Amino acid sequence: MTTAHPASPILLATFAALSLTTAGCMPTYAPPPRAAHNVAPDRLERGEAEVTVSANWYLRGTVAASFQVTDEVTLEGGGETGVGPWQLLSGGARLTLLDAHGGRGGSVDLEAGLSGGVGGERCTTDDGDLVNGCEGLDDGLSWSDRFAYGGYLGFGAGYRFRREIQLYARARIEVATATNIPTTTWGSALGGIELAFDPVLLHLAAGWGGYHNSRDHVTGPLVEIGFGFRFDLSS
Repeated sequence: MTTAHPASPILLATFAALSLTTAGCMPTYAPPPRAAHNVAPDRLERGEAEVTVSANWYLRGTVAASFQVTDEVTLEGGGETGVGPWQLLSGGARLTLLDAHGGRGGSVDLEAGLSGGVGGERCTTDDGDLVNGCEGLDDGLSWSDRFAYGGYLGFGAGYRFRREIQLYARARIEVATATNIPTTTWGSALGGIELAFDPVLLHLAAGWGGYHNSRDHVTGPLVEIGFGFRFDLSS
């Protein structure tokens, strides 16, 4: 049985994101280790850093900081939020396999990382009623009582027409677990556009995502929007 899955709007700084989702009657999931896809490939040059804020209604939001260590390696760290269902800290790296070096051309990267914190749901409904078979399965813990952790692996490809404009696509697989919740696999893919007006960078993308575990599964479209501020730390 499926019903429309209500979600709280995300208000991060000056923007909000919107998507439609479908969910099972008894939401059961460990939270995604990385909530938003964030940036296009080939975003920074060596010695540059940036802070980004990204959100989507479906997977919620991410605040992240990145530093380009070498031409190929970017280190990332940040916080993941579901505005209630989870609060996580994440850390990882991106490896640039193809780099347009800020000019016109294609770019490709791989990303991987881990996260940990609290969150998730186990056979509960938004209003807290034990219905649709949840009775006896709800363990009485709230999302903030559940230790959660996991990891992610992703891929990105883009084409930069000039330094200010890039079209890109990203895909990610994530595996997570939380207290009394079965291992949950998340998957998502999207495509979008990035606009750079130094030092501000904007991105907007749309795609599809969902999760699956032994008790529940969800799929639905998603829309993601975000902005970043780029800094040169090499001088």
